[in-house]
Amino acid sequence: MKVLLLIIFILSFPVKKQRIPAIVLNHFYLVIDSTDLSALINSHFIKEKFAACKTNIVKADNNESWTGTYLYAVDNYFEIFDSTGVGEKTGNAGLGLGIETIGGLKRLNQFIKSNYHTEISTRTKKIEGEQVPWFDALSVEDPVFVSSSPVSFWIMEYRNEYFIRNHLPHKNNELTRLDYLDKFKKERSDKILKRFSGITLNVNNDVKSYLYKLLLDCGFTRSKDQSLTSADNFTIEFTNFPEGKLYSISRIAFECNKSIDTTVPISPHISIIAHGRAGNIIFK
Repeated sequence: MKVLLLIIFILSFPVKKQRIPAIVLNHFYLVIDSTDLSALINSHFIKEKFAACKTNIVKADNNESWTGTYLYAVDNYFEIFDSTGVGEKTGNAGLGLGIETIGGLKRLNQFIKSNYHTEISTRTKKIEGEQVPWFDALSVEDPVFVSSSPVSFWIMEYRNEYFIRNHLPHKNNELTRLDYLDKFKKERSDKILKRFSGITLNVNNDVKSYLYKLLLDCGFTRSKDQSLTSADNFTIEFTNFPEGKLYSISRIAFECNKSIDTTVPISPHISIIAHGRAGNIIFK
Protein backbone atom coordinates (compact mmCIF):
# COMPACT_ATOMS: atom_id res chain seq x y z
CA MET A 1 0.00 0.00 0.00
CA LYS A 2 2.82 2.43 0.84
CA VAL A 3 4.44 1.77 -2.53
CA LEU A 4 1.14 2.40 -4.30
CA LEU A 5 0.65 5.69 -2.45
CA LEU A 6 4.19 6.77 -3.35
CA ILE A 7 3.57 6.07 -7.04
CA ILE A 8 0.31 8.04 -6.94
CA PHE A 9 2.10 10.92 -5.18
CA ILE A 10 4.84 11.05 -7.83
CA LEU A 11 2.38 10.90 -10.71
CA SER A 12 0.36 13.72 -9.18
CA PHE A 13 3.17 16.20 -9.95
CA PRO A 14 2.84 18.00 -13.29
CA VAL A 15 5.03 16.38 -15.95
CA LYS A 16 6.67 19.77 -16.69
CA LYS A 17 7.90 20.07 -13.09
CA GLN A 18 9.29 16.52 -13.12
CA ARG A 19 11.21 16.42 -16.35
CA ILE A 20 11.57 19.78 -18.12
CA PRO A 21 15.23 20.13 -19.17
CA ALA A 22 17.35 22.97 -17.82
CA ILE A 23 17.48 25.94 -20.21
CA VAL A 24 20.45 28.31 -20.22
CA LEU A 25 21.55 31.38 -22.18
CA ASN A 26 23.70 30.34 -25.13
CA HIS A 27 24.11 33.68 -26.92
CA PHE A 28 22.26 36.75 -28.11
CA TYR A 29 22.64 39.18 -30.98
CA LEU A 30 21.94 42.79 -31.86
CA VAL A 31 21.92 44.55 -35.23
CA ILE A 32 23.55 47.98 -34.79
CA ASP A 33 24.21 50.74 -37.28
CA SER A 34 27.45 50.72 -39.26
CA THR A 35 28.93 53.72 -37.39
CA ASP A 36 28.46 52.03 -34.02
CA LEU A 37 29.81 48.73 -35.34
CA SER A 38 32.92 50.41 -36.75
CA ALA A 39 33.53 52.16 -33.43
CA LEU A 40 33.15 48.90 -31.53
CA ILE A 41 35.45 46.92 -33.85
CA ASN A 42 38.13 49.61 -33.70
CA SER A 43 37.87 50.24 -29.96
CA HIS A 44 41.18 49.63 -28.20
CA PHE A 45 39.29 49.13 -24.92
CA ILE A 46 37.02 46.44 -26.38
CA LYS A 47 39.78 44.42 -28.04
CA GLU A 48 42.64 44.85 -25.58
CA LYS A 49 40.91 45.12 -22.22
CA PHE A 50 37.25 44.15 -22.26
CA ALA A 51 36.74 40.85 -24.09
CA ALA A 52 37.99 38.24 -26.53
CA CYS A 53 36.71 39.88 -29.72
CA LYS A 54 36.69 38.47 -33.24
CA THR A 55 35.00 39.32 -36.55
CA ASN A 56 34.15 36.25 -38.61
CA ILE A 57 32.35 35.28 -41.80
CA VAL A 58 30.12 32.30 -41.02
CA LYS A 59 28.95 29.99 -43.81
CA ALA A 60 25.94 27.88 -42.91
CA ASP A 61 23.10 25.87 -44.45
CA ASN A 62 24.63 25.62 -47.93
CA ASN A 63 24.21 29.12 -49.39
CA GLU A 64 23.70 31.23 -46.26
CA SER A 65 26.47 33.39 -44.80
CA TRP A 66 26.85 36.37 -42.51
CA THR A 67 29.56 38.58 -41.05
CA GLY A 68 29.47 39.01 -37.30
CA THR A 69 31.61 40.45 -34.52
CA TYR A 70 31.71 38.30 -31.41
CA LEU A 71 32.44 39.06 -27.77
CA TYR A 72 33.20 35.75 -26.05
CA ALA A 73 32.58 35.10 -22.35
CA VAL A 74 33.26 31.94 -20.38
CA ASP A 75 29.85 30.33 -20.97
CA ASN A 76 27.97 32.61 -23.41
CA TYR A 77 28.65 35.21 -26.07
CA PHE A 78 27.34 38.35 -27.78
CA GLU A 79 26.97 38.40 -31.57
CA ILE A 80 26.93 41.84 -33.23
CA PHE A 81 25.99 42.74 -36.80
CA ASP A 82 25.12 45.72 -38.90
CA SER A 83 22.26 45.44 -41.38
CA THR A 84 24.60 44.62 -44.28
CA GLY A 85 26.28 41.84 -42.33
CA VAL A 86 23.14 39.86 -41.60
CA GLY A 87 20.33 41.32 -43.74
CA GLU A 88 18.13 42.33 -40.79
CA LYS A 89 16.73 45.68 -39.74
CA THR A 90 18.94 47.87 -37.55
CA GLY A 91 17.76 47.53 -33.95
CA ASN A 92 16.60 43.92 -34.20
CA ALA A 93 17.86 41.46 -31.63
CA GLY A 94 17.86 37.72 -31.03
CA LEU A 95 17.86 35.53 -27.95
CA GLY A 96 19.38 32.07 -28.36
CA LEU A 97 18.75 29.86 -25.36
CA GLY A 98 20.31 26.44 -25.01
CA ILE A 99 19.84 22.90 -23.72
CA GLU A 100 23.05 21.01 -23.00
CA THR A 101 21.80 17.46 -22.50
CA ILE A 102 21.51 15.41 -25.69
CA GLY A 103 17.84 14.83 -26.49
CA GLY A 104 16.65 17.63 -24.23
CA LEU A 105 15.33 19.77 -27.09
CA LYS A 106 12.88 17.10 -28.20
CA ARG A 107 11.76 16.63 -24.60
CA LEU A 108 11.13 20.36 -24.25
CA ASN A 109 9.13 20.35 -27.46
CA GLN A 110 6.85 17.71 -25.98
CA PHE A 111 6.07 20.05 -23.09
CA ILE A 112 5.30 23.20 -25.04
CA LYS A 113 4.03 22.13 -28.48
CA SER A 114 0.42 21.92 -27.28
CA ASN A 115 0.48 25.68 -26.54
CA TYR A 116 2.73 26.92 -29.34
CA HIS A 117 3.31 26.19 -33.00
CA THR A 118 6.87 24.87 -32.73
CA GLU A 119 9.35 23.67 -35.30
CA ILE A 120 12.73 21.96 -34.91
CA SER A 121 15.29 22.49 -37.67
CA THR A 122 18.98 21.63 -38.06
CA ARG A 123 21.64 24.22 -38.73
CA THR A 124 24.79 23.14 -40.53
CA LYS A 125 28.15 24.89 -40.74
CA LYS A 126 30.62 24.69 -43.61
CA ILE A 127 33.93 23.19 -42.51
CA GLU A 128 36.61 22.46 -45.11
CA GLY A 129 33.99 22.36 -47.85
CA GLU A 130 31.59 20.07 -45.99
CA GLN A 131 28.29 21.01 -44.33
CA VAL A 132 28.51 19.57 -40.80
CA PRO A 133 25.47 19.44 -38.47
CA TRP A 134 26.03 22.31 -36.04
CA PHE A 135 22.97 22.52 -33.80
CA ASP A 136 19.25 21.81 -33.72
CA ALA A 137 16.99 24.79 -33.07
CA LEU A 138 13.46 24.89 -31.73
CA SER A 139 11.58 27.98 -32.88
CA VAL A 140 8.06 29.23 -32.29
CA GLU A 141 6.34 29.83 -35.62
CA ASP A 142 3.52 32.12 -34.48
CA PRO A 143 3.00 34.45 -37.48
CA VAL A 144 1.70 37.36 -35.39
CA PHE A 145 4.62 37.18 -32.96
CA VAL A 146 7.22 36.67 -35.69
CA SER A 147 5.94 39.62 -37.75
CA SER A 148 5.61 42.05 -34.83
CA SER A 149 8.56 41.24 -32.56
CA PRO A 150 11.95 42.96 -33.01
CA VAL A 151 13.42 40.12 -30.94
CA SER A 152 13.90 36.66 -32.45
CA PHE A 153 13.75 33.67 -30.13
CA TRP A 154 14.98 30.09 -30.38
CA ILE A 155 16.31 27.28 -28.20
CA MET A 156 19.28 25.28 -29.44
CA GLU A 157 21.06 22.02 -28.77
CA TYR A 158 24.54 21.40 -30.18
CA ARG A 159 25.10 18.39 -32.41
CA ASN A 160 27.59 15.69 -31.49
CA GLU A 161 28.90 15.64 -35.07
CA TYR A 162 30.11 19.24 -34.77
CA PHE A 163 31.96 18.58 -31.51
CA ILE A 164 33.65 15.49 -32.93
CA ARG A 165 34.62 17.21 -36.20
CA ASN A 166 36.18 20.15 -34.33
CA HIS A 167 37.82 17.98 -31.65
CA LEU A 168 35.91 19.80 -28.92
CA PRO A 169 35.98 18.29 -25.45
CA HIS A 170 32.74 16.69 -24.30
CA LYS A 171 31.71 14.01 -21.88
CA ASN A 172 28.80 11.89 -20.78
CA ASN A 173 25.55 12.97 -22.43
CA GLU A 174 26.28 16.71 -22.55
CA LEU A 175 27.41 19.18 -25.22
CA THR A 176 28.06 22.37 -23.29
CA ARG A 177 28.75 26.04 -23.93
CA LEU A 178 31.83 25.80 -21.70
CA ASP A 179 33.34 23.18 -23.99
CA TYR A 180 32.20 24.99 -27.16
CA LEU A 181 33.89 28.22 -25.99
CA ASP A 182 36.96 26.58 -24.47
CA LYS A 183 39.06 27.46 -27.56
CA PHE A 184 38.85 31.16 -26.59
CA LYS A 185 40.15 30.54 -23.07
CA LYS A 186 43.59 31.99 -23.76
CA GLU A 187 42.20 35.18 -25.37
CA ARG A 188 39.80 35.65 -22.42
CA SER A 189 42.34 35.07 -19.67
CA ASP A 190 43.40 38.68 -19.10
CA LYS A 191 40.15 40.42 -20.06
CA ILE A 192 37.55 42.16 -17.92
CA LEU A 193 34.53 40.18 -19.15
CA LYS A 194 33.76 36.95 -17.32
CA ARG A 195 30.19 36.23 -18.44
CA PHE A 196 27.06 38.00 -19.59
CA SER A 197 24.53 37.86 -16.77
CA GLY A 198 21.42 39.70 -17.98
CA ILE A 199 19.66 41.70 -20.65
CA THR A 200 16.95 44.35 -20.84
CA LEU A 201 14.76 44.16 -23.94
CA ASN A 202 12.85 47.11 -25.41
CA VAL A 203 9.57 45.69 -26.73
CA ASN A 204 5.90 46.64 -26.82
CA ASN A 205 3.38 45.18 -24.38
CA ASP A 206 2.10 42.48 -26.76
CA VAL A 207 5.58 41.14 -27.47
CA LYS A 208 6.48 41.33 -23.77
CA SER A 209 3.38 39.35 -22.76
CA TYR A 210 4.07 36.68 -25.35
CA LEU A 211 7.77 36.28 -24.51
CA TYR A 212 7.10 36.44 -20.78
CA LYS A 213 4.64 33.53 -20.90
CA LEU A 214 6.85 31.55 -23.28
CA LEU A 215 9.90 31.90 -21.04
CA LEU A 216 7.89 30.85 -17.97
CA ASP A 217 6.63 27.82 -19.88
CA CYS A 218 10.26 27.01 -20.71
CA GLY A 219 11.21 26.86 -17.04
CA PHE A 220 12.36 30.41 -16.27
CA THR A 221 11.57 31.63 -12.76
CA ARG A 222 9.91 34.95 -11.94
CA SER A 223 11.49 37.28 -9.39
CA LYS A 224 9.74 39.81 -7.15
CA ASP A 225 10.72 42.61 -9.53
CA GLN A 226 9.05 40.65 -12.39
CA SER A 227 12.35 39.84 -14.11
CA LEU A 228 12.86 36.28 -15.38
CA THR A 229 15.85 34.07 -14.58
CA SER A 230 17.18 31.00 -16.41
CA ALA A 231 18.71 27.86 -14.91
CA ASP A 232 22.18 29.46 -15.18
CA ASN A 233 21.10 32.73 -13.52
CA PHE A 234 20.83 34.82 -16.67
CA THR A 235 18.21 37.52 -16.07
CA ILE A 236 15.82 38.93 -18.67
CA GLU A 237 13.98 42.20 -18.07
CA PHE A 238 11.60 44.16 -20.28
CA THR A 239 10.94 47.84 -20.87
CA ASN A 240 8.49 49.46 -23.25
CA PHE A 241 10.14 50.48 -26.52
CA PRO A 242 10.27 54.29 -26.19
CA GLU A 243 9.71 56.44 -29.23
CA GLY A 244 12.98 57.32 -30.94
CA LYS A 245 14.87 54.40 -29.39
CA LEU A 246 17.25 52.87 -31.92
CA TYR A 247 17.88 49.41 -30.48
CA SER A 248 15.65 46.70 -29.00
CA ILE A 249 18.26 46.07 -26.28
CA SER A 250 18.84 48.86 -23.80
CA ARG A 251 21.23 47.14 -21.39
CA ILE A 252 23.45 44.07 -21.17
CA ALA A 253 24.69 43.13 -17.70
CA PHE A 254 27.99 41.31 -17.22
CA GLU A 255 30.23 39.89 -14.51
CA CYS A 256 33.91 40.85 -14.34
CA ASN A 257 36.98 38.67 -13.87
CA LYS A 258 38.48 41.34 -11.65
CA SER A 259 37.33 44.38 -9.74
CA ILE A 260 37.33 47.53 -11.85
CA ASP A 261 35.74 50.98 -11.90
CA THR A 262 35.46 52.54 -15.32
CA THR A 263 33.14 54.29 -17.75
CA VAL A 264 34.11 54.05 -21.40
CA PRO A 265 32.13 55.61 -24.26
CA ILE A 266 32.45 53.37 -27.32
CA SER A 267 30.26 55.35 -29.73
CA PRO A 268 27.45 57.94 -29.56
CA HIS A 269 25.00 55.09 -28.80
CA ILE A 270 27.14 52.64 -26.79
CA SER A 271 29.01 52.90 -23.51
CA ILE A 272 30.43 50.43 -20.99
CA ILE A 273 30.19 51.04 -17.26
CA ALA A 274 31.80 48.74 -14.68
CA HIS A 275 31.88 48.99 -10.91
CA GLY A 276 33.53 46.32 -8.81
CA ARG A 277 32.80 42.86 -10.17
CA ALA A 278 29.82 43.83 -12.32
CA GLY A 279 28.98 46.15 -15.17
CA ASN A 280 26.65 47.06 -18.01
CA ILE A 281 26.84 47.75 -21.73
CA ILE A 282 24.40 50.61 -22.28
CA PHE A 283 22.65 51.28 -25.60
CA LYS A 284 21.11 54.74 -25.93
